[in-house]
Amino acid sequence: MKLANTTLLVVLVWFVACDNEDAVTSKYNFEDFWNAHVEQRKDSISVKTSLIGTWDWVFTRCCPESNQNQGRLTSNENVSVVIDSQMIEILRDGNLEHSTKWQLESKADGLFGLEMESFNSLISGRILFKDNIVLFNNSHLDGVDNYFINRNTGTE
Repeated sequence: MKLANTTLLVVLVWFVACDNEDAVTSKYNFEDFWNAHVEQRKDSISVKTSLIGTWDWVFTRCCPESNQNQGRLTSNENVSVVIDSQMIEILRDGNLEHSTKWQLESKADGLFGLEMESFNSLISGRILFKDNIVLFNNSHLDGVDNYFINRNTGTE
């Protein structure tokens, strides 16, 4: 009887964990961000204006064929990106980890990315917005996709 109860408990925990992961990963779906980009048609000025602020890391998606996704639900790290009109600061657990000057650069398909004096993989790739979340999409170049929520306007 104890074995049956233990097996049932393991199966229930597994289903709850999988459902929770599916809910998290479906919220950070590239296709949804692409569709929002097509609808928004942001130019360089609106992208730059939208970027300025404080962004809290919420999720990283690895390669589409990989299950190596990571978010705040699976990591204790608190990573923030503070962007003003000329500088970007990356803070990990409140400590400055990286600082660099930046400007926008044009990418394919009417997208923009960050041209930085010193590279940081957290904020590299094409920039896409959906609601109060910014995606730095680098998976098309075998990198990862990093999702950040706007601290001032968003809740996860």
